[in-house]
Amino acid sequence: MKEKQLKDAKVILGDLSARHCLVITANSQSEVSDAVKALYCYKTSGFLTNIETFGAKFSASAWPFLSNIFELIVLENVFEEDYKRTISILKEAERVMSEGGQILILQNGKASIKWINQFLLKRRFKKSICYYYDSFVFYQVRSWVSHLIPEIYSKSFTICCNQKHIPMTPVLEQAKKLRSTQGKYAVGANKVFSKESRHVL
Repeated sequence: MKEKQLKDAKVILGDLSARHCLVITANSQSEVSDAVKALYCYKTSGFLTNIETFGAKFSASAWPFLSNIFELIVLENVFEEDYKRTISILKEAERVMSEGGQILILQNGKASIKWINQFLLKRRFKKSICYYYDSFVFYQVRSWVSHLIPEIYSKSFTICCNQKHIPMTPVLEQAKKLRSTQGKYAVGANKVFSKESRHVL
C-alpha cells in the first residue's frame, strides 16, 4: 500500500469506532488493522489465496458470519479483475454489515473501481470518502485515463461508505382522519376508478 494511502486510512479509521469490526487482508501484520478502534476486531485472510493464510478460511461468496453483525468492515486489497467475485464479496459484506455500519475499501492495483462503484450505486450506498492514488506516467495512456476518469479506471483508491436508510412514513397511518373526496382518477387495489367514484386520498 502506498504511504499516502496508508496515512489516509489511519486518519479515516481514527474517526470511526465500532463494537464489532471485520478486517479482511492478506497481511497479518497490517498497519491498517492496528488503527481500528473496536471492542472486538476479527482479522482474517478469508478467501484470499497465494498467501500465508490466517484466521478463518472461506469462499468469497459465503462468509461464515451472521447477518447484520459488524459495524465496521475493512477490505484491504481483496479485489481482482473478476466481476462475479467482486460482486460476491460486496454482497457478503453488505449482508454481514449492521444497519448504519461502515465499509472501508482499500485497493492498490489488480482491480479497477468501476464494478465497485456500480454496486454501491445500485445498492444505495453513500460514499463519505473517495480518494485516488494512481501514479501518472506521461508516456503511458493507461495512467492518463485513470486520472481523467478515476471513478471508472482507477486501480488505487480508498472508499468509505455506508448504506442509505430513508425513513418511510406510513401513508395510511392516520387513514381514519382522511376524508372521502371526488377525483378524476384514483389507483388502488390494482384498479383504476373513474371520476364518479368516491375514494380516500
